[in-house]
Amino acid sequence: TACMEVTSRAPARPGLGPSRRGVGAGVSSPGIDALLVSFAGSLAELELGEVRAQAGELSLSFPPLAQLSLAVKEGEINAEGVGRTHVNASWSGLGQPLVQHLAKKLSALLPPPPCAGGLSVRIGDVGQVSVTYDGAWDAVALGNRLLDEETMYGPLLELAAMLNVDDMVAKLLNFARVVRNVFRSEGIEGPKHVIPAESLARFLARSMLEIGTDGKHVAEKGQSPLERVLVDLVRQAIEAKGVDVTKVTRVLWDFLPPEACAFVKHYTAEVDFAIKWLASVLRPTEPTQGPGFALAEEEEPPFQKYRRELQEVAPCAARLYEVVGLSGRMPREFEEKLYTAAPYLTTMQVECVLRGADLEDGLRQRLRLLLGLKSRVERIGGGYGGLA
Repeated sequence: TACMEVTSRAPARPGLGPSRRGVGAGVSSPGIDALLVSFAGSLAELELGEVRAQAGELSLSFPPLAQLSLAVKEGEINAEGVGRTHVNASWSGLGQPLVQHLAKKLSALLPPPPCAGGLSVRIGDVGQVSVTYDGAWDAVALGNRLLDEETMYGPLLELAAMLNVDDMVAKLLNFARVVRNVFRSEGIEGPKHVIPAESLARFLARSMLEIGTDGKHVAEKGQSPLERVLVDLVRQAIEAKGVDVTKVTRVLWDFLPPEACAFVKHYTAEVDFAIKWLASVLRPTEPTQGPGFALAEEEEPPFQKYRRELQEVAPCAARLYEVVGLSGRMPREFEEKLYTAAPYLTTMQVECVLRGADLEDGLRQRLRLLLGLKSRVERIGGGYGGLA
């Protein structure tokens, strides 16, 4: 079912002077720029057949008979093409997706997604997009299942084999189990637990030394030689003395397990680039010089110059409100000043002039255009930050 409603954002206001559109004395027409089209309340119920997506030689397919529902909670657009949307998408009956490599004739059944659930998609009036899952989402539990349950990581390895990256994915899963084991055994639950130099050095040392253990290593209580070396390197970086690239490279060759050393040897250029990039990020910089105070005292601040120039052509705010409050047509001389000063007015000031003054058609059109631009800039500032 589809719903569409056309409304006006600006209701007719009595007492604003005669209309120039032939609507009738004492009532102003909102115009087409005040129209708003709404699709809120629209519903769509779909029963999907087999869903298939293909990229190159890879094919992803879902079994048929899935139910998909779309509900438009909010959907509107105005005459300027600006609007906002909130759509709720829910589904049920999703089966287990199948991935196939058509050239190699390989296939893998991926872990089943939630058989029922929902998503909320919001698109703001200046393009902000947010997607939220309506059900409970525990990322930690999902990560633990991916590392521990063969029904989860098995299909992932099969998919990696189709792309010839199964060895790399298996090593990444192994290293993830190592890091998780270090987190659990050291009691690390958040960033605050690795902030001290000694704690960060121990975390790094254990993560490096236990590569290849699949997260099953039991660490000793004392400090390892690698941990003592890393404490000095971490303190050096914390004290803004940078990173010793040569020393870090030497540490990798001297302490990493054979499997990790083979990786470093194979990707020497990439590892060297990563170490030098880290050193450049942590390298202390020279203090910047402030502005010359002698020069600042001689020159007039820019805002004073611009304000004086604006006062020569624009009325002050008190005079503006005084003229707007008068009955009858606005003086021609004041209209000319207002025409020039209009871009510098605030949104509320422009609205006040449009609402309460009897203006010439050209000036009214200019103010309406400026009001639309200023309103859009304010929405952008509210959605993304910055000056509105």
